[in-house]
Amino acid sequence: MVPIFAVIAAWLSGTLTTLTGEPLYGFPLQWKTLVVVGGCPPGPIEIVCRLARTYIVYNWSFFGLDAVSFSAMGFAVILGGKAAFVKFVRERNVQNRALRNARASILAVGRILLWRELAASLKVTVLIAIIAGSTGFAVATMMQYNPVDYSAPPVFLIFMLGSYLSLLGALFLLVIPMNPDRRDILGFVTFLVPFVLLLLSLSALSSIIS
Repeated sequence: MVPIFAVIAAWLSGTLTTLTGEPLYGFPLQWKTLVVVGGCPPGPIEIVCRLARTYIVYNWSFFGLDAVSFSAMGFAVILGGKAAFVKFVRERNVQNRALRNARASILAVGRILLWRELAASLKVTVLIAIIAGSTGFAVATMMQYNPVDYSAPPVFLIFMLGSYLSLLGALFLLVIPMNPDRRDILGFVTFLVPFVLLLLSLSALSSIIS
């Protein structure tokens, strides 16, 4: 099909003339020439005279080269478009595969975490432990940027230790399977430490801000 359309395009290019106004037609090579035999007097009969004394000379070699050029451009467009489409499809497949892997990972993490198995009180304990642990780390960091009395006990270490214990307790409740009694004991300890840490953190924040 491409060569057929190329021949049609080359034939239609015979209606295009050069920019210089010469009677040469064709693109990219001029394969059709209009030849006027003799001169025509100016006036109303000039057009009729030129039509009567004009004939066309075809250069079929140039016409063939024009057809080959259009064929090459057509094949280049088709092959380039096909390559671009294949690349797009491959990238889309890669993205879909990555998305499926991400969803599978999320589901796998959901299976590992025991959030659904926790009682409501233990879920509250986990949330408090995460909030208290994050707040404790923030307070310990802020203490390092304020004037520190190095002769006094390092209070920021207490906040760091409490933060670690709070986050570890929340992690153990979520990840490690255990019987209900042990989980309740761990939940009580995990609740007690973050609760005290949260109160100390709020007190330290008020003193630091003021």
